Amino acid sequence: MKHVAKLSATLIFIVFASFQGKSQQQFPDFPPAYIDNAMDLNQMMYQMGITLPDLPLRKDDPNLPQGAVVTDPQNPEGRWTYNGHDLNRSPWGLWDNYDDIPEGFFPGRDAFRVETYTPISLLKMKDGTPVTTEKDWWEKKRPEIEYDVQHSLYGFFPPREEWPAVKFKVVETTGGTGNGKYIQKELTGEIDVSGYPEVRDKPVITAVLRTPAVASGPVPVMIVFGGFGNTAERYWEIVSPHGWGVCSFSPNTVQPDNGAGLTSYLIGLINKGNWRKPDDWGSIGAWAWAISRLIDHLETDPAVDGKAIGLTGHSRYGKATLYTTAFEPRIAIAFPSDAGSLGTKMNRRHWGQDLENSGTPSEYHWMAGNFLQWCGELVPGRYLPRKVENCPVDAHSLLALCAPRPVFVNGGNQSQWSDPYGMYLTMLHATPAYELLGKKGLAIQDEKPEIDVAYVEGSLGFRYHNGGHTDAPDWPAFFEFAAQFIPATRLTVSTDILTLPADGKPVELSVQSNKGWRINNSSPWLNPDKRSASGDQVVSLSGKENTTGNGRSATLEVETEGRKLSVLVNQASENDAINISLNELILSGKGDEEAVFDISSKTAWAISVPDNWALVDPAAGINNGQIKVTVLPNPVIEQRTIELTVASPTTSKPIKLTQKEGPPVLQLFGNNNTVRIGAAASTNSSLLIITNTTCTVESPVDWLSGEINAQGRFTRLVLQVKENKTGSPRSAKIALKAKDIEPVFVDVFQGVE
Repeated sequence: MKHVAKLSATLIFIVFASFQGKSQQQFPDFPPAYIDNAMDLNQMMYQMGITLPDLPLRKDDPNLPQGAVVTDPQNPEGRWTYNGHDLNRSPWGLWDNYDDIPEGFFPGRDAFRVETYTPISLLKMKDGTPVTTEKDWWEKKRPEIEYDVQHSLYGFFPPREEWPAVKFKVVETTGGTGNGKYIQKELTGEIDVSGYPEVRDKPVITAVLRTPAVASGPVPVMIVFGGFGNTAERYWEIVSPHGWGVCSFSPNTVQPDNGAGLTSYLIGLINKGNWRKPDDWGSIGAWAWAISRLIDHLETDPAVDGKAIGLTGHSRYGKATLYTTAFEPRIAIAFPSDAGSLGTKMNRRHWGQDLENSGTPSEYHWMAGNFLQWCGELVPGRYLPRKVENCPVDAHSLLALCAPRPVFVNGGNQSQWSDPYGMYLTMLHATPAYELLGKKGLAIQDEKPEIDVAYVEGSLGFRYHNGGHTDAPDWPAFFEFAAQFIPATRLTVSTDILTLPADGKPVELSVQSNKGWRINNSSPWLNPDKRSASGDQVVSLSGKENTTGNGRSATLEVETEGRKLSVLVNQASENDAINISLNELILSGKGDEEAVFDISSKTAWAISVPDNWALVDPAAGINNGQIKVTVLPNPVIEQRTIELTVASPTTSKPIKLTQKEGPPVLQLFGNNNTVRIGAAASTNSSLLIITNTTCTVESPVDWLSGEINAQGRFTRLVLQVKENKTGSPRSAKIALKAKDIEPVFVDVFQGVE
């Protein structure tokens, strides 16, 4: 019998779920091939002798926050909310807290249930000895923090002699247009697996580097933790106007963002397929190691300023950003975005996301198993404080390991889960370490951070934006902050192409720069009112009247140290008529063909394109010309249409451009088509699928079925797996099918107890 479930989405996850947390369970000495998140977490808890408490029903829990509301009264074990916030209960019984004093703009220290934990001083050793000099910091306190951060939370890096060799391959291409042209290098770091050839999944470092083609020397580069969509394209648009390059890094090819892979990929390679020990590194540590190997390569690239490498990541990748920066001294500046608990907020503060929220099959793998010891009640039978009271380090300790290098942190007033006030406290409490090293830490005059105010005068920058869980609003503040530390050359112009009227009346060109610049002009008929200046300026360009009867062109060069831009200036003639050879174009949805049309004129013209999926070359010119039109592949199975406009100063002609529907897409993200699960009735592994069409999921067996759970851009295919009582491993091949495309198969293997 076939079990069929329908789905339609851009991104799809296959997900499993099961978590016991009972230390009496037995596990094989060597991990089986069939392993899932829950099995791996249960095994770690078994190693550590940790068991979960028997919790009451949620509705009967005496610690259920007052005022909590159940979404569905018929399902009291389901979703609960408080004042618009989801309320989670950790496996150890800790409920999320969002209660506050009524007048508190931020939750204050006296907010109900926040709980005050014993402060951890950065300027005292654990034995109470004061830390008063830089020498004390570097030789005593910093090593103490470094050890505790690894032993208590994130795990230790393996000894250097166990590190596998990495060899990078580079594929170079170019892209962009005009002054936005870039050089792109696809980087593949092949990790040597000869130390354990049996590793199930071979780890590999994958990244995409973009640097500006107009740069004549090395530029600062921001490494970005990526994974979904075209990360390089998005962040290139953010960083390139500020004179930076970008390098998007895909962490999941090194170590997946799940627990099922902890006995494989990089961690499994180092451990030779064995279970992790409680103080072994987790995914965040493996990602940090890979970033360091990526920096090894970037330092050899002449287009990259190896002394000006930054790192950023958002949410869980914000946690990884802060940790990586703490242990990789070559990172010159960092932007860990909205990183929450185990990242930039104080862990020993019961507000929003708690450390205990990560002690679950979906997140525990980020950390060392040892972090689980801080989950649960400190005093049995007393709800607060929690065991995290005894953790020797907190987020400010991790941030202090970055000192004296600059770090910028953000949060949003609609992202209370991440606890932006707790992030502010982290920066406040890390400031003494920066000051000891001769740097200003967090510079803030307000009693508490105000919304949309950038506090960027110290080496610790902070911005609390009006909005949600995102980094987007805070990039301008970051670059204002970064300009104090990274000498990036910023030079941009408002346009690459200008059209001057026939009478020569002036048009304006905006030049933005953080340095002095000059304009090189060899045209006798074109006159800029500024030949050199500094900073941001508006240049007025005028010309002599064009009486030649034809359009004419000149090229200006705007130049500063290490950067040269070109601006094409076309001047119209009195004969302003335009004729085009056609008024409609139809192109394939695959993006694999081009079309041409001719322009007949004796003047200057420019072509406007209202969407970035269509490209014209050239985009402007004079007199007669032939135009090539190309399109990007259509990502949807619907045709799309825009109107191109060919215009002179007084005349315009439209061209209708239609692209046919795109081909159906159905593929596995990362080409990972194997899922290994345990014998339990369900698991918690995921497999990402990219599709643009409606597809079906078919299972040929009755012990495995699927249910669709759509959430925004993402759709989860929840696999319901029956317990394997056969005494032998079993497998099934699930088919993902869509119209007019070959099926994609996923091999599911289930083990035995």
